[in-house]
Amino acid sequence: MVLGHLTDTTAHHDDVALVATVIGVGGRDDPTSTRLQNKLSGDYALGFDDTNYQAIQYPANLAFQSSIDVGIPRLAQAVVAADGRTRIVSYSEGTLVAEQVKRNLANSKPGDPTPPSPTDLDFEFIASPYLPNGGIFARFPGFAIPGLLPTFSAAQPTNYDSTYVTHEYDGFADFPAYFNPVSLANALLGMVYAHPDQYYDRIALNDLVEGQTKFTTVVPHGPQGKDTYILVYNPHLPLLAPIRQIAGLLMLTPLTEPVLGAIEPFLRLAVDMGYTDRTNANPSAPTGFSFITPPVKFAELANAVPGAIRQAATGALPNAKTTSDDEASTTGGLDDSPSGELEQSRQLSSKGGSDSGEPSTKPSRDEGPPAAVEQEVRTRITHPTLVGDGNMARPGTAAATTNAAANAATNENDAPATTSSPAIPAQPDPIPSEPATGAESVAHDEAAA
Repeated sequence: MVLGHLTDTTAHHDDVALVATVIGVGGRDDPTSTRLQNKLSGDYALGFDDTNYQAIQYPANLAFQSSIDVGIPRLAQAVVAADGRTRIVSYSEGTLVAEQVKRNLANSKPGDPTPPSPTDLDFEFIASPYLPNGGIFARFPGFAIPGLLPTFSAAQPTNYDSTYVTHEYDGFADFPAYFNPVSLANALLGMVYAHPDQYYDRIALNDLVEGQTKFTTVVPHGPQGKDTYILVYNPHLPLLAPIRQIAGLLMLTPLTEPVLGAIEPFLRLAVDMGYTDRTNANPSAPTGFSFITPPVKFAELANAVPGAIRQAATGALPNAKTTSDDEASTTGGLDDSPSGELEQSRQLSSKGGSDSGEPSTKPSRDEGPPAAVEQEVRTRITHPTLVGDGNMARPGTAAATTNAAANAATNENDAPATTSSPAIPAQPDPIPSEPATGAESVAHDEAAA
């Protein structure tokens, strides 16, 4: 068996590891787990050598429970048979299979096959509904539909290292914690405009800036094992995606984007009130859904209004230039610039705005700009151009100015670029059935759990 030779030097994996096998479990409508290799701009295994990639084949359809029942023994068999260092990577519906196998390995009984050592096996979950503070399964623990859905619960920490990658406002992996009609509407649209394949395919973690466009929290637990949570900033609200999509189809983006740019900062404040925080402060604390919004969220809203006013003024500049479609198409990948839309209220702090309490072991986070360093408002020079999916927009040029101390703090977390796997045609992976949504919607019309 060929041993990997790549050194994992990303901010979320400090150890040097040689990996013999990557086992993949794809999402819905990816029964051969081949589309999984497109995730995270091809770096789906987060720097691990995928020379020996083993794809788990299972139904991967809407009959979730029966698909899981087929996938679990196949994944377990592949894990036991693997030789040397192994990483299990799963996406969306595939995380339902991987989470159960992780629990089974951690709680093996006498007579079961000997589970791999925690030094030989770890897990990576992309868009997992089991995410303790955000996953829809964790928001409604105990809910189940026998024969269709497994019992909802939060991911369980084990001695096996686990990494969770979540796109902000993904309705399955980043569901609101509090009852808020605006937040809930945004999350439902996020199942279509933040969760499907193409949105996770475009994420390039090494190109994102810690504390600005991604937020990483590492939580150790027990004598062995740690969980790493990565929240990827979403520059646009799914709530406005249908409008942007229609405007793009009608070639009205230059007219509509200044208006949406003025509205979005205020709308984002209302959406974010439905979450414990937006800096990934307490991702390991299981947090159920509540109909009561904590009073502190209203104080946070009041403090963030001045910043939203400045952002709205910037986003509505009448002389803003619109990037051409050809120019936008050359940028490739996720818009990893805040484009004037990163709120000052998103500075990292120890508070995190969560009322769910700290985990028993306080998580350590890869810090971006210190809380005491106020980020200056980024000036958007060009408005984003729609790229056919109604939400993912890319600026042509943008001047981003920050305090020198903020730059020094964030630059330490920049990770080197990684090589991508061979391109595999991306296709949608939704959970709900949904209508076609535009010129590129052949691959965009689904969202998977």
